[in-house]
This record gives sequence, structure tokens and C-alpha cells, in this order.
Amino acid sequence: MKKSLFALYAAAALLAPLGCHRLPPEPAPSPQLVLWDRSWSYLGNPGQEILTPHYHIYTTHTDAVFLARLPQFLENAFTHYQQFIRPTKKPDGPMDVYLFGQRDQWDRFTAESTGPAASIYRKIQEGGYVDNGRAVFYDIHRLKTFAVTGHEGFHQYIWHYTRHRPPAWIDEGIACYFETFYWDGDALTFEPRRNMLRLSALRYGLTDKTLLDVHELLSTHPGNVIGSSPGKVASYYSQLWALILFLQDDPAYKSRFAKLLSDVGSQKMVELAAASGYNGQGSDFGPAVFRAYITADLPAFKTQFQAYCVKLAGF
Repeated sequence: MKKSLFALYAAAALLAPLGCHRLPPEPAPSPQLVLWDRSWSYLGNPGQEILTPHYHIYTTHTDAVFLARLPQFLENAFTHYQQFIRPTKKPDGPMDVYLFGQRDQWDRFTAESTGPAASIYRKIQEGGYVDNGRAVFYDIHRLKTFAVTGHEGFHQYIWHYTRHRPPAWIDEGIACYFETFYWDGDALTFEPRRNMLRLSALRYGLTDKTLLDVHELLSTHPGNVIGSSPGKVASYYSQLWALILFLQDDPAYKSRFAKLLSDVGSQKMVELAAASGYNGQGSDFGPAVFRAYITADLPAFKTQFQAYCVKLAGF
């Protein structure tokens, strides 16, 4: 069950370069982050195989600056993931990351290694996915690729370090949290409130009245929107990004959301969802978790959340 559900978790049409993505021109990665670095190839394309404490990277990427920063980014992001969601299990070894230098390499690997899910993944216009615990993406220019890495890295962390996956609205919403960042030396800081792509999509959705209803947002799986119109995809991710910010900001929901985060990946979350009406149907899990932890009064919440989105959009 876990594999089939996670097989559809992908980030589509990800980020344009943002001002907060400041990448130092002369990277100086900490030596201890790279345990070894050796040659690797895919379909005759030369590349590298890099091992860090938590990641096993296979790449045909040729950008030396990006590759020098990649171990730092992944390991720093991993620390942030742990601070957001505590691990409830531990994998047997490092997590596999495949970063291809070209879209056609990514497409071939996807077709050969992901089975029936390949038809969904290959609809992704820009981005990547996590399939059976592997993060797979390709170069879409330096800063945008780091944004995809942060987003997909969170999905991969959830796969490997939690016993029970959270509903899609939590998983995707928090993943958007890790799309915007800045470097301070070797330290990495994420700045979710400066995610201009998600903010722009939210403004567009509010103007065109194309945003999803709250219940639909809570119950929708990303596999249901990948491959649909770019506007619907953008609206879905922008609303989830805004939802996570709202739950962190609003005094009435902040402590409830903190409690939810402390239970992500645990049996307790599953039990509370069952007590709130979850009957085993995938589309019911997200709303049930929301009712159990946040509120059962969706009409009132919808009004409050819409007002927050309008304010966040600057309208």
C-alpha cells in the first residue's frame, strides 16, 4: 500500500529562480559530508556516484558548482526535515538519489524502472518524483534543480523515516516549504514565505476563482492533478503551501497543528483518523486527519482560510 500511494507523489512545474536562492559562486563543501566519490555512468553518459552519511547519489549532471554544493544541500535539508517531522523509523542505509543531466536520460530511467507509474511521472513538465523510496529528477538549471531537490527530498525522508505516511495535504504542503532557501556559508536556511511562484499562483487562483474547495483540497491526491491543466496543478500546490503557513500563523490552530506534526508517521495519527471517520478509503484519510487534529467545522475554516489567502496575496 505504501509503495502504490507514494508512487504518485511528484512535484510538477516547479520553481522559477527566486531572489532568496543565493548560491555562493565558490562552494567549499565540508569534506566529511562526502564519504567517497567515484565514477558512474548511465547509458554511456559519464557521471559520478557520491556517498554521504544519509544519501547515495547517482548523477550524470555536469555542473561542477552544483555538484560541489549538492552534498551540503541534501545533508542540511535532512537536518531540517528531522526538525519538522521526527523520525519514527530508520532505514537500513543511505537514501538513493538519481539526478540526470538531461531530460531524455530521466525519461528513459523512469520508463524502465517505475512500472505503471511511469505514465504519470512522464507527464511532469519540470520537477521530479519519489518512487519506492528513490528520488529521481533531472537538471532544470541550477537554482530550480535545488528547489526540486528540497521538495522531493522531503517526500523521500517521509518514505524512509516514518512508519505511516501522512495525508497528501500535509506531505505536499510541507514539501513546498523546502523549495525556497538561501545559503550562509555552509549553512542552509529555508524561507517558505518568500516562495514567489506559489504566491503568484495563489493570486492567479483567487483572481480567476479556480482554487479548490477546502474539502477537495484535503482529499485530493497529487496523482489526480498531475497531467491536468497547468493552472490546476499550480492552484493545488499554492493552496497547500498557503495552508501550511496558515496553520502555523493562526493562534486558534497553531498548537493543534504542532500536535499533528508531532504525530506524523505514528500509529496514533491513524487511530485518531479512524475515530474521525476514516474507513480505509484513500480520499477520506486527509479530511479525517484534519477533523481529528485541526477542526471538524470545515465551513468556518474555509471562511478563515480564504481570508488568510486574500491577505497573503496582498489583495
